[in-house]
Amino acid sequence: MNFNSPDYLPFTEKRLAHLRKIINGRPVAILAAGPSINELEKRIGELREADICYFGMNTFFVQENHILQKINKHFSVVMAGINRGLPPVIDKIEEFLHRSDENMFTSSFFESQPELLGPDFSLENFIHRYDPKLLFIGISRSQGVPNITHPLHFMIGNTLAQLIYLATVGGASKIILFGADGATLKGTETYYRPQEYGSEPVTALIRDTNQFFNPVVPPTIHHIYRTHSIKPIEILNCSEQSLYTPFPTISYDHCLKLLAVQEKFDPAWDTRIPKASIISWTDLDGIRLAKTKESLAKQSYRNFEHVVITNNGVMAINEALEKSRGEYIFICPPGEQYDDPHWINTCLKVLENNPRLTLTWNFLSGPVHYLCVRKKFLQEIITRKNPRSLRELWPMLRGEFILWQISEAIKIIRQYLRNVAKSILPRSWVLSIHRQLKNWRAKN
Repeated sequence: MNFNSPDYLPFTEKRLAHLRKIINGRPVAILAAGPSINELEKRIGELREADICYFGMNTFFVQENHILQKINKHFSVVMAGINRGLPPVIDKIEEFLHRSDENMFTSSFFESQPELLGPDFSLENFIHRYDPKLLFIGISRSQGVPNITHPLHFMIGNTLAQLIYLATVGGASKIILFGADGATLKGTETYYRPQEYGSEPVTALIRDTNQFFNPVVPPTIHHIYRTHSIKPIEILNCSEQSLYTPFPTISYDHCLKLLAVQEKFDPAWDTRIPKASIISWTDLDGIRLAKTKESLAKQSYRNFEHVVITNNGVMAINEALEKSRGEYIFICPPGEQYDDPHWINTCLKVLENNPRLTLTWNFLSGPVHYLCVRKKFLQEIITRKNPRSLRELWPMLRGEFILWQISEAIKIIRQYLRNVAKSILPRSWVLSIHRQLKNWRAKN
């Protein structure tokens, strides 16, 4: 692997070896700042004897002072972003690095602005002073990282995502997330101890979750396993109401048992509601359905359910929709496979970040299984148009997709007419064109 990227510090392989020495094959607990971590503050004593490597981020000293100090523990690895996370806490970071502990600070310089750290801060002096304890990673907009040429480059994401990647590369036996809420729709607090940690609007946190965690973590973890030849590990979220969807969410009781007595994770503990439902039907010998299941098992996004029905009639599919729990629906006939291991993740990324869209489709691929539809919209189409079979339903959905494209083009034209044409065309002409476009759209 090539560790000579200008985004890395010299001797990065040795730095990575130091990270692995710190983790030493132990479970890693990452303490984020969501309000659910209040429960850990009350119950941290249950982990007093557990051998755990703790990771912190940004205003890490808040969790360290109020949680870890109760059991005489400290963070071993801390991360803060150069742009926003590091400037307010640079003094605390230096205090952390002054400790005699085996610890490490990590960050990235993606689109960084070192001047935010103030005129008295010298990055060169900082690196010289704490060199053995520093590990810098690279951030990329590409979905293909990390890879052999960029083994410590990760997709652009939030700090929690980057810490998960480093814990995985560093050889953690399992990763447990505390306070990883993504946002909270209950109560008024968005952060743990907001008077110390600070706060942000819920809308900002949800946007961060939908853009910089949920869609980027599954493919990046997939590439980490492949690039670094790591077997998949358990990554669990101890926040039952979390908006982060890639990893199982479990209760504090189960989580603390996993860490305190090394109990094995039971998938039945997962409290998540599947985000997507893939509907298939049986074939005569089961061979084709087995191929579909094998393809689904290779998808990087895992929070979905596979609903198998006995036939492909629309009535059966409608019954499957009633039983399905996912917000997004894929219809995948037996024998069909997804060539792209990130296809489900890609579809959800588009629809989660574009609430006005009702479906997404790989227009070039064409087959029905490359279509992802919001469940409510699919049910409405079946009710309104009453197709008698999947053969009739598929052209309807494809037609809706094309009609949506035309509608979007009309909106662009109308906006152009508002902003430009009205300055050069008589108002009556513009109103007439608007009226005709509106009538056409209503008819179609």
